[in-house]
Amino acid sequence: VEKYLNQAPGNLGEHAHQMLEADSLFANASDAMQGAFTTALGERSYCFFGPGYANSCTVVHEAGHYYASRYADLNSIPLDLAETHSQGNEWLFMAYLKQRMPVDTHEAIVNYRIYNDLAMIMICLMVDEFEQIVYTTDLTGFTAEDFDEIMNSVCSQYFTPQYCYENITDINAYWRLVVVDQPVYYISYAVSAIAAMDLYTIAREDYQKAADIYQKLCE
Repeated sequence: VEKYLNQAPGNLGEHAHQMLEADSLFANASDAMQGAFTTALGERSYCFFGPGYANSCTVVHEAGHYYASRYADLNSIPLDLAETHSQGNEWLFMAYLKQRMPVDTHEAIVNYRIYNDLAMIMICLMVDEFEQIVYTTDLTGFTAEDFDEIMNSVCSQYFTPQYCYENITDINAYWRLVVVDQPVYYISYAVSAIAAMDLYTIAREDYQKAADIYQKLCE
Protein backbone atom coordinates (compact mmCIF):
# COMPACT_ATOMS: atom_id res chain seq x y z
CA VAL A 1 0.00 0.00 0.00
CA GLU A 2 2.84 2.38 0.88
CA LYS A 3 4.53 1.82 -2.49
CA TYR A 4 1.22 2.31 -4.32
CA LEU A 5 0.48 5.55 -2.49
CA ASN A 6 3.95 6.90 -3.20
CA GLN A 7 3.33 6.70 -6.96
CA ALA A 8 -0.43 7.32 -6.88
CA PRO A 9 -2.09 9.80 -9.26
CA GLY A 10 -2.35 13.49 -8.50
CA ASN A 11 -2.06 14.39 -4.83
CA LEU A 12 -3.56 11.09 -3.65
CA GLY A 13 -0.33 9.96 -1.99
CA GLU A 14 0.14 13.22 -0.12
CA HIS A 15 -3.43 13.25 1.15
CA ALA A 16 -3.38 9.55 2.04
CA HIS A 17 -0.35 10.11 4.23
CA GLN A 18 -2.25 12.93 5.94
CA MET A 19 -5.14 10.52 6.45
CA LEU A 20 -2.83 8.11 8.24
CA GLU A 21 -1.68 10.74 10.72
CA ALA A 22 -2.92 10.32 14.26
CA ASP A 23 -5.22 13.33 14.28
CA SER A 24 -7.09 12.20 11.16
CA LEU A 25 -7.36 8.48 11.85
CA PHE A 26 -9.46 6.53 14.32
CA ALA A 27 -8.21 3.01 14.85
CA ASN A 28 -10.31 1.13 17.32
CA ALA A 29 -10.79 -1.27 20.16
CA SER A 30 -12.23 -4.73 19.53
CA ASP A 31 -15.67 -3.63 20.74
CA ALA A 32 -15.95 -0.72 18.28
CA MET A 33 -18.59 -0.72 15.55
CA GLN A 34 -18.01 -2.76 12.41
CA GLY A 35 -17.12 -1.11 9.14
CA ALA A 36 -14.89 1.66 7.82
CA PHE A 37 -15.88 5.13 6.68
CA THR A 38 -14.64 8.65 5.99
CA THR A 39 -16.61 11.60 7.29
CA ALA A 40 -16.26 15.37 7.59
CA LEU A 41 -16.48 17.43 10.76
CA GLY A 42 -16.27 21.10 9.90
CA GLU A 43 -13.41 21.58 7.46
CA ARG A 44 -11.58 18.41 8.51
CA SER A 45 -12.07 14.87 7.24
CA TYR A 46 -11.55 11.83 9.43
CA CYS A 47 -11.29 8.10 8.76
CA PHE A 48 -12.54 5.30 10.97
CA PHE A 49 -11.58 1.64 10.71
CA GLY A 50 -13.65 -0.85 12.70
CA PRO A 51 -12.59 -4.37 13.78
CA GLY A 52 -11.49 -6.43 10.79
CA TYR A 53 -11.46 -3.41 8.48
CA ALA A 54 -7.74 -2.64 8.38
CA ASN A 55 -6.83 -4.71 5.31
CA SER A 56 -4.99 -3.19 2.36
CA CYS A 57 -8.03 -2.72 0.11
CA THR A 58 -10.03 -1.02 2.88
CA VAL A 59 -7.18 1.40 3.55
CA VAL A 60 -6.95 2.18 -0.18
CA HIS A 61 -10.75 2.52 -0.36
CA GLU A 62 -10.86 5.11 2.44
CA ALA A 63 -7.81 6.89 1.01
CA GLY A 64 -9.89 7.50 -2.13
CA HIS A 65 -12.64 9.12 -0.08
CA TYR A 66 -10.12 11.19 1.85
CA TYR A 67 -8.40 12.32 -1.36
CA ALA A 68 -11.68 13.57 -2.83
CA SER A 69 -12.62 15.24 0.46
CA ARG A 70 -9.70 17.62 0.01
CA TYR A 71 -11.41 19.07 -3.10
CA ALA A 72 -15.13 18.97 -2.30
CA ASP A 73 -17.47 18.83 0.66
CA LEU A 74 -18.19 15.15 1.25
CA ASN A 75 -21.84 15.96 1.89
CA SER A 76 -22.17 17.62 -1.52
CA ILE A 77 -20.68 14.79 -3.60
CA PRO A 78 -23.30 12.51 -5.22
CA LEU A 79 -23.05 9.00 -3.80
CA ASP A 80 -22.44 7.47 -7.25
CA LEU A 81 -19.34 9.67 -7.61
CA ALA A 82 -18.19 9.39 -4.00
CA GLU A 83 -18.07 5.62 -4.14
CA THR A 84 -16.27 5.73 -7.49
CA HIS A 85 -13.55 7.70 -5.69
CA SER A 86 -13.12 4.83 -3.24
CA GLN A 87 -13.82 1.77 -5.37
CA GLY A 88 -11.94 3.26 -8.31
CA ASN A 89 -8.87 3.59 -6.10
CA GLU A 90 -9.17 -0.07 -5.12
CA TRP A 91 -9.22 -1.14 -8.76
CA LEU A 92 -6.27 1.11 -9.63
CA PHE A 93 -4.46 -0.62 -6.77
CA MET A 94 -5.34 -3.98 -8.36
CA ALA A 95 -3.84 -2.80 -11.67
CA TYR A 96 -0.74 -1.49 -9.89
CA LEU A 97 -0.14 -4.90 -8.29
CA LYS A 98 0.03 -6.67 -11.66
CA GLN A 99 3.73 -5.95 -12.16
CA ARG A 100 4.60 -6.63 -8.54
CA MET A 101 3.61 -10.24 -7.96
CA PRO A 102 3.56 -13.55 -9.84
CA VAL A 103 1.05 -13.62 -12.70
CA ASP A 104 -0.98 -16.51 -11.29
CA THR A 105 -1.18 -14.87 -7.85
CA HIS A 106 -2.38 -11.60 -9.34
CA GLU A 107 -4.92 -13.39 -11.52
CA ALA A 108 -6.31 -15.22 -8.47
CA ILE A 109 -6.61 -11.99 -6.49
CA VAL A 110 -8.31 -10.14 -9.35
CA ASN A 111 -10.71 -13.01 -10.06
CA TYR A 112 -11.68 -13.14 -6.39
CA ARG A 113 -12.14 -9.38 -6.42
CA ILE A 114 -14.34 -9.54 -9.54
CA TYR A 115 -16.47 -12.28 -7.97
CA ASN A 116 -16.93 -10.25 -4.78
CA ASP A 117 -17.82 -7.08 -6.66
CA LEU A 118 -20.31 -8.82 -8.95
CA ALA A 119 -21.95 -10.49 -5.95
CA MET A 120 -22.04 -7.12 -4.19
CA ILE A 121 -23.68 -5.51 -7.24
CA MET A 122 -26.38 -8.18 -7.17
CA ILE A 123 -26.93 -7.63 -3.44
CA CYS A 124 -27.21 -3.89 -4.08
CA LEU A 125 -29.83 -4.50 -6.78
CA MET A 126 -31.69 -6.81 -4.41
CA VAL A 127 -31.75 -4.17 -1.67
CA ASP A 128 -32.87 -1.57 -4.21
CA GLU A 129 -35.76 -3.76 -5.34
CA PHE A 130 -36.78 -4.26 -1.72
CA GLU A 131 -36.70 -0.48 -1.22
CA GLN A 132 -38.79 0.13 -4.34
CA ILE A 133 -41.46 -2.23 -3.01
CA VAL A 134 -41.66 -0.79 0.50
CA TYR A 135 -41.42 2.85 -0.62
CA THR A 136 -44.31 2.44 -3.07
CA THR A 137 -46.64 0.28 -0.97
CA ASP A 138 -49.29 1.25 1.53
CA LEU A 139 -47.64 -0.07 4.67
CA THR A 140 -50.61 0.42 6.99
CA GLY A 141 -50.68 -2.45 9.45
CA PHE A 142 -47.35 -3.94 8.34
CA THR A 143 -45.21 -5.58 11.00
CA ALA A 144 -41.47 -6.22 11.05
CA GLU A 145 -42.24 -9.81 10.07
CA ASP A 146 -44.09 -8.59 6.96
CA PHE A 147 -40.98 -6.69 5.87
CA ASP A 148 -38.87 -9.75 6.55
CA GLU A 149 -41.11 -11.75 4.25
CA ILE A 150 -40.73 -9.17 1.46
CA MET A 151 -36.96 -9.32 1.81
CA ASN A 152 -36.99 -13.13 1.81
CA SER A 153 -39.11 -13.10 -1.35
CA VAL A 154 -36.84 -10.62 -3.16
CA CYS A 155 -33.74 -12.47 -2.00
CA SER A 156 -35.07 -15.72 -3.44
CA GLN A 157 -35.47 -14.08 -6.86
CA TYR A 158 -31.78 -13.10 -6.93
CA PHE A 159 -30.06 -15.92 -5.06
CA THR A 160 -30.90 -19.17 -3.41
CA PRO A 161 -31.99 -18.56 0.19
CA GLN A 162 -28.97 -20.58 1.30
CA TYR A 163 -26.62 -18.21 -0.54
CA CYS A 164 -28.29 -15.20 1.04
CA TYR A 165 -27.98 -16.53 4.54
CA GLU A 166 -24.41 -17.75 4.05
CA ASN A 167 -23.13 -14.53 2.50
CA ILE A 168 -25.25 -11.81 4.11
CA THR A 169 -25.09 -12.02 7.88
CA ASP A 170 -28.69 -12.02 9.14
CA ILE A 171 -30.43 -10.72 6.01
CA ASN A 172 -33.35 -9.33 7.99
CA ALA A 173 -31.13 -7.38 10.38
CA TYR A 174 -29.26 -6.26 7.26
CA TRP A 175 -32.27 -4.65 5.56
CA ARG A 176 -33.10 -2.77 8.75
CA LEU A 177 -29.61 -1.30 8.85
CA VAL A 178 -29.23 -0.29 5.20
CA VAL A 179 -32.79 0.69 4.31
CA VAL A 180 -33.61 2.64 7.44
CA ASP A 181 -30.15 4.10 8.02
CA GLN A 182 -28.98 4.68 4.42
CA PRO A 183 -31.94 4.68 2.01
CA VAL A 184 -31.14 4.51 -1.73
CA TYR A 185 -27.44 4.17 -0.90
CA TYR A 186 -26.96 0.70 -2.29
CA ILE A 187 -28.03 1.37 -5.87
CA SER A 188 -25.38 4.11 -5.97
CA TYR A 189 -22.82 1.60 -4.72
CA ALA A 190 -23.71 -0.73 -7.59
CA VAL A 191 -23.39 2.06 -10.18
CA SER A 192 -20.01 3.13 -8.81
CA ALA A 193 -18.77 -0.47 -8.73
CA ILE A 194 -19.41 -0.80 -12.46
CA ALA A 195 -17.59 2.49 -13.12
CA ALA A 196 -14.65 1.38 -10.96
CA MET A 197 -14.36 -1.95 -12.77
CA ASP A 198 -14.45 -0.04 -16.06
CA LEU A 199 -11.52 2.04 -14.80
CA TYR A 200 -9.64 -1.23 -14.24
CA THR A 201 -10.24 -2.35 -17.82
CA ILE A 202 -8.64 0.92 -18.97
CA ALA A 203 -5.75 0.50 -16.53
CA ARG A 204 -4.98 -2.98 -17.87
CA GLU A 205 -4.21 -1.40 -21.25
CA ASP A 206 -2.93 2.01 -20.16
CA TYR A 207 -2.33 2.52 -16.45
CA GLN A 208 -1.41 6.19 -16.79
CA LYS A 209 -4.58 6.97 -18.73
CA ALA A 210 -6.68 5.38 -15.99
CA ALA A 211 -4.71 7.26 -13.31
CA ASP A 212 -5.35 10.55 -15.12
CA ILE A 213 -9.08 9.83 -15.33
CA TYR A 214 -9.13 8.97 -11.65
CA GLN A 215 -7.30 12.17 -10.71
CA LYS A 216 -9.86 14.26 -12.60
CA LEU A 217 -12.72 12.42 -10.89
CA CYS A 218 -11.29 13.33 -7.50
CA GLU A 219 -10.01 16.85 -8.14
